[in-house]
Amino acid sequence: MLLVLAGCGDRDGADARPEESAQLTPRAVAAVMLDHLADDTTHRQATYVDEHSPPGLVGAELRYNGDGEYDGDLVEVTVVRGEPELAPCASDAQCVELEVGVLLAWDLATPEEDPGVVALQLRRDGEVVTVMMAGPTITGDPRELELEPTVATMTELVQDPRLRLQTDAATVAAGEDVTDWRGGEVDPASLEQVPNTDATVVIGWIYAYGDAWKYDGPSAYKGEFGADAIGGRVRITGDMQLLQSGFLDALAAPEPPEWLESGCLDGYRCGTVQGVRVVWRPADGDDSGDAFLVVVRPGGETVAIHTVGNRIPEDMVDAAYAAGLGLWGSDLTDPRSETSIDVTTTRAKFQNAEELVEGPN
Repeated sequence: MLLVLAGCGDRDGADARPEESAQLTPRAVAAVMLDHLADDTTHRQATYVDEHSPPGLVGAELRYNGDGEYDGDLVEVTVVRGEPELAPCASDAQCVELEVGVLLAWDLATPEEDPGVVALQLRRDGEVVTVMMAGPTITGDPRELELEPTVATMTELVQDPRLRLQTDAATVAAGEDVTDWRGGEVDPASLEQVPNTDATVVIGWIYAYGDAWKYDGPSAYKGEFGADAIGGRVRITGDMQLLQSGFLDALAAPEPPEWLESGCLDGYRCGTVQGVRVVWRPADGDDSGDAFLVVVRPGGETVAIHTVGNRIPEDMVDAAYAAGLGLWGSDLTDPRSETSIDVTTTRAKFQNAEELVEGPN
């Protein structure tokens, strides 16, 4: 389980802002970390940031004891602007409000699954500083465990006044001197949302599943999803896990079509499996049939995958799995999925998809 501290505590910082300010960078965060932590790291890089990350988040990751097979124990520090509604820790929570105003929380280890995690958080001047450690096995209150770094060290780190989105120029300069830096910084412009096109909505999805496909043009089924729908089709040219031949369409629209809410698409059967609308036409003789998987997300955005090639069964559940529910379902139900089908996408993903219009090879 990913530990979330946003509901544990609060502190208004009173530290004076530096006279000569500069924008905090991931390398500057790493420099501050190395002033408190051991320098025998096996990996140093910026915290991973994508379109789902809080805007303006800056952070760094240090890893220790990595050996090629094991990534190493992680210590991560992030700084982000925010005013969460923080509440005192519940009496039965694995969360403690320390005397210094820092919130300490932890998740216990799950044997053979998860070693647990420890995190400390401080809010000051509308910004939240978080220190997180993962790797060592957490069997109880981390203050009573022999950890490296210790809770005391991490408490000093989370309170370091240089950990602000506007820090001092000397800290940023120190960050540039951090050695063995592996990068990972993301250009904020690459995360800007831009509209998908018929081509990019399908290519930006299917390329992650292999290269046995070729873009075939706009989907003939766009009109079934409304005037503002987008949709593209790829022709399957080899083994694509679920299909060895046939076609796949990816479609997206800002709102659901009338037929989806009032009945069913003419000539098809409709039902629901695991929260996904299944719209299918069973095979009949030499006609293998076809099927849609459709999801209406909160807010109305409607996304769909259309499958042609597999023989579609009469049974609704069997039809859903023949259409790819087990393989691609999360690309419809989870907008945070890396392969999610959406009306919009990031500028970086859009450019990558455009470059693949002529094919993955």
